[in-house]
Amino acid sequence: MLNTEEKKKKMSRTVWDAYDQEVDGSGVLRPSGGSFVLLDIGSLSRSCGLQCTTDGMHYEGIVYEAALQVMLNALLIESQQQI
Repeated sequence: MLNTEEKKKKMSRTVWDAYDQEVDGSGVLRPSGGSFVLLDIGSLSRSCGLQCTTDGMHYEGIVYEAALQVMLNALLIESQQQI
């Protein structure tokens, strides 16, 4: 969903995979002992495809609303576990 040739060239599958490996290997995500949970907007919007975006880069409000709901649920679960 990259809307310019420059973005398509710079954000290749190789670069994307390298980024994911760095994040996974950094230890900042909760499954690897870190404090953060990855919010994967791509997964949230994958099933609706181009209908979820007006320009290929920015999502429709419903996607952001779903992401917000996921974040709030994660915070609620975290706060309940600390009690």
